[in-house]
Amino acid sequence: MNNSKTNIGISAGLIGAALYLTLLFGGYTPFLFLAAYVFLKEDNAWLKKIAVKAFTLSICLSLLAEAVGLIPDAISLVDRLFSIFKGSFSIPFISSLISFVTSAIYFIKTIVFIVLGLQAVKMLDIPIPFADKIAESAVTAADNAVAAKKEEKTVKAEEAEENSVNLTK
Repeated sequence: MNNSKTNIGISAGLIGAALYLTLLFGGYTPFLFLAAYVFLKEDNAWLKKIAVKAFTLSICLSLLAEAVGLIPDAISLVDRLFSIFKGSFSIPFISSLISFVTSAIYFIKTIVFIVLGLQAVKMLDIPIPFADKIAESAVTAADNAVAAKKEEKTVKAEEAEENSVNLTK
């Protein structure tokens, strides 16, 4: 187990677990504060990947549940259209089925986030290819942006120094 510490002295694994569990139990606001801390103050690439992966999984599972939840709304819309012409349209078991599927998605999300959180405490990760790919590309892009900004500051400092030398001549 890697005992990597963050800048505030807490193990990186504990922060990784907090990222998963705040999404599960605390919502997006506390997660975003914690993720902002990770991206602004920490250099640990694993921790940054965990932040992006947790957010990606949460958004994807929430979107899936919402998309499934649209099915009864679509059926209701068709029924209202039919009612204009004195007809009706319904699929009696669909509400129960959709409720079951939505509950299953949220149950799976809870289990996945608890397992990932427990693995994160040990600084381990369970591969989830699409989320890992997104996390890798996001962290690489963020690191490249930081490196470019540092390079820009270095060039400006060198130019300023060169200009001050030229002024003294």
